[in-house]
Amino acid sequence: MIWLRRGIIAGCLYLVFLIATLPAALLVNWLPLPDDVVLQGVSGTVWKGDVAVVRERRIVLEKVRWDLSPWPLLLGQVKANVQFGDRNSEINGRVDLVAETSGISIYNGYLEVPGKFVDSLANLPGGSRLDGRFRYAIDRFEHGLPWCESLKGDIYWEEAMFSNRLLKNPAPLGLFHVTLSCVDGQVVGVIDGSQSPLNLTGELKLPDRERAVGSLLMQPDRTLPKDLREGLEFLSDKTPEGLKIEFDTKLGL
Repeated sequence: MIWLRRGIIAGCLYLVFLIATLPAALLVNWLPLPDDVVLQGVSGTVWKGDVAVVRERRIVLEKVRWDLSPWPLLLGQVKANVQFGDRNSEINGRVDLVAETSGISIYNGYLEVPGKFVDSLANLPGGSRLDGRFRYAIDRFEHGLPWCESLKGDIYWEEAMFSNRLLKNPAPLGLFHVTLSCVDGQVVGVIDGSQSPLNLTGELKLPDRERAVGSLLMQPDRTLPKDLREGLEFLSDKTPEGLKIEFDTKLGL
């Protein structure tokens, strides 16, 4: 009986050892990845590993590293710290992830991406393009319907540039800051463009996973290109407070 008990304990310890040292490359072969996602240079173990390059149709992540905590698995959760890129990478960031059957929550997240990536998601009309640098700092994002249960974070659009086929040259727009929150399950962003020549304020909402709805109020100053000012006046409604633009656009997610 003693030998049987010892054998069971030894077998359990050996099983734990096998799981703890399971190569990440072997796990990747089992994952049902989308056809347009390619992983290159997978190394390490399931618990602590890295991928040299992750390629997707619109995204390339370099130097992806993760550190998975085993104990939350007993509670039906997956907790991991994920980092990718560095200061020399086009996209870099870090995040603490908590995955459950009901969804994924994010804590202590930071993401820095080029404007062209955000531009591909914005799906702006009329040949309009965004450029510059976007920084996302997410203290807390807890999943819910349609988007969130709670959210606290900030977005910064630095060295903002806007171009359009009707403009002779791209227009520099300075700095924008968006404060993020969750209201009735919707992502809400309050926009502060007081440090931009647009002198812009506004609000952006994501009512579901397919649409972005917003209202902007601006008082463009004379330093902006004349053709941009004329274009804004044409697209907006003039009010005593300034130029007002409302939009409802489809997300390119």
